[in-house]
Amino acid sequence: MARPPFVLVASLCLVLVPCLVRAEEGDADASAAENPSSPATGFVGYVDRRARELPATHWRPQLDFPLELTQRLLWDTAYILTEPGRWDTPDWARFGVFAAATGGSFAADRTIDIESRIRHPRSDSERHFEEGAEELADLPGIAGVAGGSALVGLLTGSELAKEISVDSGEAVLISGLLTASLKELTGRSRPNRADGPFQFHPFSGNASFPSGHATSAFALASVVSEHFDNSLWVAVPAYGLAALVAFARTRANDHFATDVVVGGAIGTATGRQIVTLESDRRGRDQAANGGAQISVQPKLSPTFSGVELSVRF
Repeated sequence: MARPPFVLVASLCLVLVPCLVRAEEGDADASAAENPSSPATGFVGYVDRRARELPATHWRPQLDFPLELTQRLLWDTAYILTEPGRWDTPDWARFGVFAAATGGSFAADRTIDIESRIRHPRSDSERHFEEGAEELADLPGIAGVAGGSALVGLLTGSELAKEISVDSGEAVLISGLLTASLKELTGRSRPNRADGPFQFHPFSGNASFPSGHATSAFALASVVSEHFDNSLWVAVPAYGLAALVAFARTRANDHFATDVVVGGAIGTATGRQIVTLESDRRGRDQAANGGAQISVQPKLSPTFSGVELSVRF
């Protein structure tokens, strides 16, 4: 069955728009870091310093490790919530453009919905495939990325796998909190209620805007992609799968197009910021240790058991 051009355009936008927005924010953050003469002040500055001063996360079989993760989660959440306090005029201008474009796109939501579902209904095979895609952003998919990476890290001692596990779990939690809050504040009716795209009733229990599935999918994709330096071999399939999740949610009549676009932007921005913060911490710790990062951990295999000492430069 032929697909209308808007499907390709929408899928491309779902991948590119959040990445470009966050890339611009990353450039602004880097410029601010290079210009210490104008640091954030007040409460925002306090949160900024506390979040950046946290030690880098290193897996270890000690009782204080969960407490370290909890502390990191709290300060990283505070950092992301206060992010607008670090924006300069260009940052606010970019946000304004994105917000205006999103608001203007509400008018197209109904047209896209009719074009996608009514004029081009999905077959049974498409429905099964798309329902499977949605599970990528449900608990099984999240556990597959975060839990699977944790398992690989434990079995092989891979620091990269451990970092992906912690960062992806944190990104999903924080972006999920942001999305859940917006859902309550906006109270947008889902398309399956047939109320139209402009029905907003805050704190009514309606939870269409933004899409939680798209948020989680793009949070996972951004973390994985960032850890591989956004290599096309990783970024394209990672963001492609996230876009598939978002598209499936619109085809299932659970979300409008703007729901998944904004959800994707939230997930991507959060994931990339989490990786950036932790990368800065690791760089600072390595510099403090003379450029070396030392870790000690138990090592088990069929032919060896003992303690593994690793040094990373």
